[in-house]
Amino acid sequence: MCFGKLDGLAAISGEGSLPLKSPRASLAAFLYDGRLDADRIMLFKIIAFIAAAIPLILFVRSIFFRRPTRFSEGLKEFRKQIDVAVWIFLGLVGCVVVFAVGKLVWTWWTSL
Repeated sequence: MCFGKLDGLAAISGEGSLPLKSPRASLAAFLYDGRLDADRIMLFKIIAFIAAAIPLILFVRSIFFRRPTRFSEGLKEFRKQIDVAVWIFLGLVGCVVVFAVGKLVWTWWTSL
């Protein structure tokens, strides 16, 4: 596969009138090769900019412009119930600690 003239060995070695070009030429080389006009290059730049900005726009929208949904409201209520359960558990632990300290103080006080 060559892009030179098809006159045998000259085309393979690149000695023909057209130089050999790599079939894997990059897009940047294609764009700056002078074959595309400035409007098309600008169009590619705009498309690339928009493609790069879409994830940022979606991230900012999800952080700052959240809408409450039924699921999030249910989750909020569940968190409140868990919070109450934790406070009840801490209160019970506090009562046990107070009772244990009171019993220790009572034992110490009656032994005097």
